[in-house]
Amino acid sequence: MTALINSMLEDEQLKNAPIGIWGQSLGGAIALQSMEVDDRIQFGLIDSTFCDFKTIVNDYFNYYLGFSFRQLTNYLVNRAGKIAGFDPNEANPFMYCKQIDQTVLIVHGNKDQRINIKYGKANFDNLKSINKELLTIEGANHATVWETGGADYFEKVFAFMEVNLKLTPCE
Repeated sequence: MTALINSMLEDEQLKNAPIGIWGQSLGGAIALQSMEVDDRIQFGLIDSTFCDFKTIVNDYFNYYLGFSFRQLTNYLVNRAGKIAGFDPNEANPFMYCKQIDQTVLIVHGNKDQRINIKYGKANFDNLKSINKELLTIEGANHATVWETGGADYFEKVFAFMEVNLKLTPCE
């Protein structure tokens, strides 16, 4: 993400533009981690994400197969990490939230059976930022936040973006 931001600022001559990030599900986890790593990201909109990768893999296993087998899912995640050259324990947005002091809007549907809203609430509670808001979309599942939230959802999102695009840009 840092390389992308460097490119935007230098190559695209966006030096005075505020930088925000918007991510949903796994993209939301990456967005949170990116915000912690690079404070040039001034605001984030995080939609329906999880707290840590190992837990969500186990949750998905349970969702699709009807039972939990944490020893197996942890083994598979650790094996995948070894093959792909990454530490699965670092895929932990909850941990990164402790250092994020930028403005954040966390959105989650209260009927999400894939990534439980408790994870969105936990990330929200763990954010260092005092400029944060949790938006619960009543009746939305993992894939229907935008549709269920409708015009009210987009009004809230656009208002959030409008306010944050007026922030003093990084130098």
